[in-house]
Amino acid sequence: MLLLLIVAVYGPLRQGIFNWDDGVHFLNNPYMQTSAGLREIWLHPRHVDYPLDYFPVTSTVFWLEYHLWGADDAGGYHLVSIAIHAVNTLLLWALLRRWAVPWAWLAAAIFALHPMQVETVAWISEQKNLLSGLFYLLALGSYGKYLDPPARPGRRALWYALAMGLLTLAMLSKVAAVSFPVVVGLLLYWRHGRVTRRDAVRLIPAVLIVLVGAAIYMWSDVNMYSAEDMPVLTPVGRILVAGRALGFYVGKFLWPDPLLIIYPRWLVGVAWWEYLFPLAVAGVLVVLGLWARHRSRGPLVAVLFFIVTLSPVLGFVNFSYFTFSFVADHFTYLANIGLIVLLVQVLRLGSGYAGRWPPLGTLFHGLLAPPVLAALGVVPMLAVLTWGQVQLYVNPTALWRYTVDHNPQAWMAHAMLAGLYLDTGRLDEGFAEAKTSMNMKYNRYAHRFEGLALWRQGRLGEAAAVFGNLIRRNPGERGASFSLGEVLLEDKKYAAAAAALTAALQRFPDADTGWNNLAVCYLKLEDWPHAATAAQMALQRWPDAFYAHYNLAAALEKMGQRSAAREHYKRAVELNPGYAPARAHWERLMAADGPGGAGRGPASRP
Repeated sequence: MLLLLIVAVYGPLRQGIFNWDDGVHFLNNPYMQTSAGLREIWLHPRHVDYPLDYFPVTSTVFWLEYHLWGADDAGGYHLVSIAIHAVNTLLLWALLRRWAVPWAWLAAAIFALHPMQVETVAWISEQKNLLSGLFYLLALGSYGKYLDPPARPGRRALWYALAMGLLTLAMLSKVAAVSFPVVVGLLLYWRHGRVTRRDAVRLIPAVLIVLVGAAIYMWSDVNMYSAEDMPVLTPVGRILVAGRALGFYVGKFLWPDPLLIIYPRWLVGVAWWEYLFPLAVAGVLVVLGLWARHRSRGPLVAVLFFIVTLSPVLGFVNFSYFTFSFVADHFTYLANIGLIVLLVQVLRLGSGYAGRWPPLGTLFHGLLAPPVLAALGVVPMLAVLTWGQVQLYVNPTALWRYTVDHNPQAWMAHAMLAGLYLDTGRLDEGFAEAKTSMNMKYNRYAHRFEGLALWRQGRLGEAAAVFGNLIRRNPGERGASFSLGEVLLEDKKYAAAAAALTAALQRFPDADTGWNNLAVCYLKLEDWPHAATAAQMALQRWPDAFYAHYNLAAALEKMGQRSAAREHYKRAVELNPGYAPARAHWERLMAADGPGGAGRGPASRP
């Protein structure tokens, strides 16, 4: 039933498309395209030429998916995300049952269907969250098997090694798994009331794994935003952010509307009531601590699980997402398990009290059991809400329009809308959204979309000026570097275009289209040797690029190498039979030279 519910609710994603930074992670990622790239993913954590988070397990999965689905079909990627979420749901259910948590099925159903999970499941780039969660839950289960007394010593050692290996995979999928040792300590406290010195010693390898993994991630992260993009927070300010973020997440968990892909980033330390959030958190922990001493440790452990699992993203350290907001739904994917278990136990206790009232007691014991009644009230409601949230991710334009409507100051949302409008030919709207985003905060995304809008409107001089300015401000901007050359080429400024493309290729030499456009520039400048060299460089990177074969053939023919030119014209025709210019030149050379000719016929200009 859980699997059917997940498929029914998330199934529309099969028709979805790519979103936000999917291009950075795998669509435009050069490491996805070759086996050499796969080695780079693992062996070179610090990707300077193409900044990429060092999550090699996630990147390997993207590599495999890229070779299965390519860059056109988002449906396959979405199916993988749905499948991992389904497995995580069943794993959680199994773990809660092993730990004898009452109503484990309902807790798993809420985990599967809560609307706050949609961002993680529907955003392909967040497969890192799903994969980290998968290995995290498996590691918890394996560590639990290690702690089970009946296991034989040899088998216990195997379970321990498996738990450490799975934790390593979780860290290499996403660094969020850093909370694992503390969570294990919480579970030990919940089961036994204490954490012994022996327990702590057993967790030392796990502590080392998460510390080393976090250190590698921080060292390898060369994609950080500039200092001015990050909020400046004092130690007190960070506590205020953490307290308010926790209150925000609890509120969204209980009332998930509206759910945004970018929430407003609030100001810190400007109002007295901000101090109430950390004070409330401290008060709740004190009350639950007293409750744990006299009644049950469960509520305290559930709340601490929620806080500890969220702790890496609560504002105690800066990370790139703070450029947009202090909070995000995908941060809570695993953390919400604590709130879910707590909610389910509240429902269980509430149904128990209600069942003691004679009319309801007759209903409970005569018609429906309390878990079934609770599920009938909670699960359908969550399924409907989640299905509605999924619909936004099926249509990215609707998603970003919804975000802008609820968070007008989200400069990245306006930039994303600009790109989407340009893709659908709505040039004026795209240009307006790009300018709106730039007016809020300078960013290279909107700057590039501004240039693209001008280019597609035929305003080539203005577009070239925008791209030139963008490159001066962001020398590592790959797209603008090549766009400048293409705009100048279209504007028939061939020498300037060749100079711009040469500069771009010095920094990004793997771009086959860049080399081919450079070949076109040299053909227009009648510099045949350089044109041939550029076309050959394009073919080294993509041997089946028909346009590069055509341009190489044109250069070779002008250099008097008619036989070689004929072969490249022929190859261009084989690769693209509908490309009329290549066929015309090939047939012309065949007629002039004959099938085995060596270029004896009269030359003609291609």
